[in-house]
Amino acid sequence: MTRTVSGVVLDEAENGIEGATVELADVQTGKRVAVYSQEGGQYHFSDLWPSHDYKIKATFKGSSSEGRQISSIDTRMRVVINLTIPGPKH
Repeated sequence: MTRTVSGVVLDEAENGIEGATVELADVQTGKRVAVYSQEGGQYHFSDLWPSHDYKIKATFKGSSSEGRQISSIDTRMRVVINLTIPGPKH
């Protein structure tokens, strides 16, 4: 059985960001996979190993969300993580 990770990439006003890069890194293998967020900021990764830990973050126009961890201890097969990207600093 494999795991999926999905969610929404948001700006500080909680608007979905389309076209953000969402990168998922497998901690055990070092393999990285990236997708672009779709309409409304939605993203989706599938076929992930439940026994592996993953790190995820989103980047858009030079700003990044905080990195989040998906732990192998977490037994959920469908993990939902929303990522917020701060606006540019003035």
